[in-house]
Amino acid sequence: MNYEQIRWFQRRIKRDNGIGFTIKDFRHTAVTNCKDSGISIEIYHKWFGWSSLRMAKIVYTHETELDIQKSHEWAKTFTICATGKGTREEY
Repeated sequence: MNYEQIRWFQRRIKRDNGIGFTIKDFRHTAVTNCKDSGISIEIYHKWFGWSSLRMAKIVYTHETELDIQKSHEWAKTFTICATGKGTREEY
């Protein structure tokens, strides 16, 4: 696809569905999908051409529902291990 075809696609989607987006939105989504798939940040930061990991960490990766679920699971496991009381099923 060339630039004009992409712009046509953007305008068509917005006209037909009322959804506005930019090509950069696809980039953010792709990076977040890489992260959620378990691909190492050291790998995908090279794919996207950043010179540092900072760009990938701060600008392009976004917390998702999956991240929240994982953190809750970690907290449950940590609480059980730290206190020695209870089971996962109780939480």
